[in-house]
Amino acid sequence: MSYNGGQLPRDEIRSILELRGVLMAFALESAIPIVTPEQIGRLRAQSEAFYRAEPVEAAAHCIYEFDHMLSGFSGNTLLPLIFCSFRAPIKELWRRYVARYGKDGLYRRNGELLAFIEQKDVDAAKRLIAESVSATIKGSTEIY
Repeated sequence: MSYNGGQLPRDEIRSILELRGVLMAFALESAIPIVTPEQIGRLRAQSEAFYRAEPVEAAAHCIYEFDHMLSGFSGNTLLPLIFCSFRAPIKELWRRYVARYGKDGLYRRNGELLAFIEQKDVDAAKRLIAESVSATIKGSTEIY
């Protein structure tokens, strides 16, 4: 992080996570109806790259790229740019998450998300992301 001495205050972390939840919900609503099997394969490959990535910074980059890739599949030309504008703080939050909790839970969550995407189940995919974001803000996987 290049501002605030490299520190993110609690309120900023919460705000970033809340915004990420909204953006991911929009990405899922937009992408799931039109995503192709080839694109799902690319998302799956990105999830596998995340699981194999070392050190935590590389894993954080891979999981950020998963979300960014999904936003690109949405058909909305501005959504990937919006994701890019939050790249530095989001990658830092993913780094913290992986450093504290490891990759297994997030990898499993991505597997569930990919299953919902394949099933074209927008509601289940959005619910999974909302629960994940909520747990990161005030639940079992806080990153403050």
